[in-house]
Order: sequence, then C-alpha cells, then structure tokens
Amino acid sequence: MLGWSQTELGKKARVTQRAIYRLEKAAVRARHLTQVRINKAFADAGIGFAQLPNGDFEMIVRSQLLSGLQQKTGSQN
Repeated sequence: MLGWSQTELGKKARVTQRAIYRLEKAAVRARHLTQVRINKAFADAGIGFAQLPNGDFEMIVRSQLLSGLQQKTGSQN
C-alpha cells in the first residue's frame, strides 16, 4: 500500500532491516517495543490495523492516503 521497502520501514520504526525481514518470515515474534514502533510508523503514514474476533485483522486506511494514491495512479474509483 505504501510502497515501503524493509529498509524504509525499519528506518521509520527505528528497527533494523534484518528485524523486519525476520518478522515477515515469521522467524521470530516481535518484542513489545518493536511492535509498538512498527505500529506507530504505519499510524503516522495513515495505516491502522484492527484485530477481528476470528483472529484475522483488517487494515484501516485514512481517506487522505487513499486520495493521494488515487491521484498518483490517475484512478477515478
């Protein structure tokens, strides 16, 4: 959605690219502070996540972010 690389997310969340890689591969569980930092990086960019009762999650995107993405891609939807 944001087009961030692992390195970019790591910089924004103040964690290493290797930590992001290992989390994506489910090789480790995120420490609480790492999870807080990653969530803050996404929240600052207009992305949120909500846990659903069945264990899944949904992504919440601020409307300003969607408008900006539509303008970049030229989409009218």
